[in-house]
Amino acid sequence: MIKPSVRDVVIKEVLEKYTKDADLVCIDYTHPSAVNQNAEFYIKHKIPFVMGTTGGDREKLINDVTEAQLHAVIAPNMGKQIVAFQAMMKYMSM
Repeated sequence: MIKPSVRDVVIKEVLEKYTKDADLVCIDYTHPSAVNQNAEFYIKHKIPFVMGTTGGDREKLINDVTEAQLHAVIAPNMGKQIVAFQAMMKYMSM
């Protein structure tokens, strides 16, 4: 856990130290009130992420990620069977 007041400094150090030989992906299971703020942080630093938390402004979240052209998985439930079911239901409703 990194406090918001220092996370820009910390992530800069992490990116400089560890992303020379590997990519970084953030996995976010957080409080619903932090979803959009955390996504904005990942977008700002161009960090692909997985958002597994229900809550936040989902429309804004999807629009922000789309506009940033950043790779992200946004799923309120990370159980693969539920995610597959949700995808199939969306497909069948078209």
